[in-house]
Amino acid sequence: MISNLSFASYIPWVTSTILGGSISTPLVLKATKTWYKSIPLPSYTPPNAIFGPVWTILYTFMGIGSCRIYTLTTTTTTILADTTTSSAMFLLLPRLQKNIMKLSYLHFLLNIVWAPIFFGLKRLRLGHVLNVLILLSLVPVIIGYMSLDYVSGLLLVPYLIWLAFAVRLSSGICHLNPTKFKGSRRRLFNNALLENEIWKLREEAGKKVGL
Repeated sequence: MISNLSFASYIPWVTSTILGGSISTPLVLKATKTWYKSIPLPSYTPPNAIFGPVWTILYTFMGIGSCRIYTLTTTTTTILADTTTSSAMFLLLPRLQKNIMKLSYLHFLLNIVWAPIFFGLKRLRLGHVLNVLILLSLVPVIIGYMSLDYVSGLLLVPYLIWLAFAVRLSSGICHLNPTKFKGSRRRLFNNALLENEIWKLREEAGKKVGL
């Protein structure tokens, strides 16, 4: 039972969550030092130094919550939802509880994929759409977590708030850097791709002059 979980039980979950979430850190760091700081950003964009600590805290909470739910769902077959009610939500809740870890893993996968799309491919609009999907997919995860263990669900609330802000931020970035299609081949174009090419030219010029 989760009441018997030791501190050591949480370490693998927290560690793997932080490492998984940080897998694209090199891409993010490279982007924030080059093209990302050159494109127009909303006035409410936080300093880059904030993101690392915030995500570390959020991933820690996610790891703790996931550890508790995994332990609960693998050590008991009890479904906590009251299926005697006619409420549609409570009719779906047992199925949600049964598949909660699968949904949690899927959500985390979407989270991991976001950085390579936004910072790696510079697909700002696609990254925003994915941000919305990440936010929406978190809602049933929190509902499922809370129905099984209130503390685990509560641990994801700061993450939900941060994702809501991230969606607002990516929306602002897309508004300031609209995606267009250029040329006869309808090639994708936005400020991120343009600034990335400029930075590449600067690097090449720097190498040629020995900088």
